[in-house]
Amino acid sequence: MPRERTDVTPVWFMRQAGRYMPQYRKLRQRHSILDLCHSPELSAAVTLQPVERLGVDAAIIFADILLPFEPLRLGLQFKTGEGPTIERPIREAADVARLPSFNVDAELASSWKRSAWHGVRCRRISL
Repeated sequence: MPRERTDVTPVWFMRQAGRYMPQYRKLRQRHSILDLCHSPELSAAVTLQPVERLGVDAAIIFADILLPFEPLRLGLQFKTGEGPTIERPIREAADVARLPSFNVDAELASSWKRSAWHGVRCRRISL
């Protein structure tokens, strides 16, 4: 980074920054984490909540770091009060050898791209 002075304050939001927001908690009462991640509309809504509330000029697309476990068929679940659980954890080399191959664009990237573009369109429309 060039460390140049700017007229805006850079802000970094941690992955879980939105959890304190009432709008996020309201959505979570009706939708699971995985629902929020898999729905472009919900993911975009959660992504834009801090942008709209705090007036910052950037956002990190809402997703969960464990989503790659789904195409690996590890049995990812988010249990209420417990957080993420993995039904078939990787514990030894044989577990790694059994992991299926998958197409990243087909199974992961496309949903993130849809969410990103949906969010951009919504934000541009509301300006």
